Amino acid sequence: MRNFTINSLLIHDITQDIFTVGYYLHTPISGIDFPSIRLSSYNKPGEHGAIVPNQLYGGRSVTLTGAIVGPSITQYGTNRRALEAAVRIVKNNFISLPLLSTFLTDDGLALQFNSFASKFQMDAVDLQHGTFLTTLFAPDPNLYSQTLTTDTLPIGTHTSVNGGTANTYPIITFVGSLTSPIITNAATGETFKLDVTITGGHSVVVDMLNKTIVLDGTTNYNLYFDASNTWLSLVPGNNSLTLGTGSGGDTGHCSVAFRSAWVGT
Repeated sequence: MRNFTINSLLIHDITQDIFTVGYYLHTPISGIDFPSIRLSSYNKPGEHGAIVPNQLYGGRSVTLTGAIVGPSITQYGTNRRALEAAVRIVKNNFISLPLLSTFLTDDGLALQFNSFASKFQMDAVDLQHGTFLTTLFAPDPNLYSQTLTTDTLPIGTHTSVNGGTANTYPIITFVGSLTSPIITNAATGETFKLDVTITGGHSVVVDMLNKTIVLDGTTNYNLYFDASNTWLSLVPGNNSLTLGTGSGGDTGHCSVAFRSAWVGT
């Protein structure tokens, strides 16, 4: 691990002196290799073997252990309080806000994940040195690129590339004029259609992961979800996306915004 941050607080960087950073992580880090697996199974009645009706990923628990140091008693205390502040619980309208963690792997892959602190412990060893342990729970099993890719897709076909190892769910913005726009991913055979006309000057944002459809940032448009839809994902590698409409006179387009996704490091 080359570096690691929690909510912009740098807690590990092998390119800097430990007293400059103020923190150091013990590696390897548990939990960034692979998420948990939810496996449903039951025995075959009257015969050998079992049946697996479903297999899904669960959340990801990342355990960080390391040291806190300071060149002085004052700086050590400041570093302790900064780490406590970085993992503190922050709520907006009674909803807990996630912590954004970013890191750079030994082979140079810049990844990130959102999580919630489920455990925090800090012990003082002496006046300028201590240890800490925190567990971060990430509900989303994937790790994501720190780079957001945004592809503009005019009416027709375009290729979007997911550079990771796991499916990723994009945010697609339809910009009018578009009549009953439909987007198809040839890599998966999935289609997504809106049963509505989007006029010029208006846009509809579809969050494929959170399953929301919003007009102009304010109006819920989920009622225009077509019954044949699939919430689109992008597979690892090339994804041939086609935007079509119900009118040859449409001049709109859509944008496809996503982060490449990895199942582990």
